[in-house]
Amino acid sequence: KVINYELVGDDQLKAEVTEYVATESIEEHFFKLLDVIDQSMSGDSVVDTSVWVSGFYGSGKSSFTKYLGFALDRSKRIGDRAFLDYLVDQFSKQTTKQKLKTVANKHPLTVIMIDLASNQLAGAGMADVSSVLYWQVMQWAGYSRDRKIAYLEFMLERDGKREAFEKRYSELSGGKTWAEVQSNPLVAATWAAKLACEFYPDIWKDQAEFSKVKLDEANFEEQRVKEMLDIIKRRSGTDKVIFIVDEVGQYIAGRDELILNLDGLAKNIKNIGRGK
Repeated sequence: KVINYELVGDDQLKAEVTEYVATESIEEHFFKLLDVIDQSMSGDSVVDTSVWVSGFYGSGKSSFTKYLGFALDRSKRIGDRAFLDYLVDQFSKQTTKQKLKTVANKHPLTVIMIDLASNQLAGAGMADVSSVLYWQVMQWAGYSRDRKIAYLEFMLERDGKREAFEKRYSELSGGKTWAEVQSNPLVAATWAAKLACEFYPDIWKDQAEFSKVKLDEANFEEQRVKEMLDIIKRRSGTDKVIFIVDEVGQYIAGRDELILNLDGLAKNIKNIGRGK
């Protein structure tokens, strides 16, 4: 695999993007996609919002999506220069250069990028795409990698108790921060059980009750997409989001249930996100 979403070091990125050859065909597709994004995010109507990037092995699918995502993410920089500027330099047509700058400046976007080849859920086998994406967003938003603890954090935040929870943990642990342990399943689970009954005594009367809780994953996909988009909006301050998912074809190939799940995810994002 030549292009990896996780390789974000300055030297690596600079080498990648400055060696990128934007052919006439690639440039046309960049312009077409950017134009659709601009139209969609400028209005409030339900429009088609999903794009399948197709091509033979080595045709540049991963580089196309990676550089698009990095260019539209205002936080992505190489040294003191925006990644956007580096990509603009690789285009030959003034119309494409201007369209990229216009979309990036006109629409403050949150960009969530995920590579299904490496971002699978621990212990979940071939989890459906919507689940992998949901938990990627949860981690991006600062929740634990452990699903049960992440749900507790989500409850605390929803009820305005998370700050008090983290302060209480710091008091009991001798000054440590919750962020240091939240994704360590053994340590975090012990503290979560201890504090959950303190903050929610009407739900869990003691640690044992919290420890015995089993997660019910049969929640509705529509509700989960609403929750995911709401989390992103709260964290970023914008309701405009682009999800870029790599290696989808190989991940869902020949598995009807995964294909149906991806179809449902696309429809829910389209209908709930209303083009944004």
